[in-house]
Amino acid sequence: MKSLFTFLITILTFHSFGQVQNPKLQNLKVSTFHVNDSILKVYYDTTLLAVPNQAFIINGQFLSSFSTINPNLIESIDVIKRDTTIAHVQYYGIIKIRTKPDHNIKPISLTQLKLKYTNLKNNTAVFIVDNQIINTGDYGNYFVDENFIFKIIVQKITNEKEGLELNVVKLFTKSEENILKSKDIRLRGLQDMTMNK
Repeated sequence: MKSLFTFLITILTFHSFGQVQNPKLQNLKVSTFHVNDSILKVYYDTTLLAVPNQAFIINGQFLSSFSTINPNLIESIDVIKRDTTIAHVQYYGIIKIRTKPDHNIKPISLTQLKLKYTNLKNNTAVFIVDNQIINTGDYGNYFVDENFIFKIIVQKITNEKEGLELNVVKLFTKSEENILKSKDIRLRGLQDMTMNK
């Protein structure tokens, strides 16, 4: 009886505390490689391509894609869950956002932002907003709030051996996290140390 009880407790423990698959990894394609005595898994994220297109109407202005709005300035959000066609483009829902009366957003497309603030002009670039890669087919129809941009970093990545030349434009918003990180002072020495101003 004692061994049966121990066996049942062991099974329940494994079931309760065993590894559970991360839901974020469920839509990923996985390739497995055997390297020496371990297994290396490579995940191909295709979820960004599968995200349905939603239309945004902000303070009565239609924007095909939008991000980077200060959440503290939102007065109301209304989500309409129905398919809509606007200018011959199919949208799977509408998100209406009304900001507080004292704030108007200043929408700018990523293409316009590149032309206005960088020296890349007509060179191709990949955009990253707050560490999220913007995976869209048309940066000219992807809008951000120009008033909510904190910092822009432009990096050029080159690899002559592979014939790669890639421009990366990183946008950082005025989120509390980004503002706190900007106040960090890094001291380098025997041990890295971070202090907040």
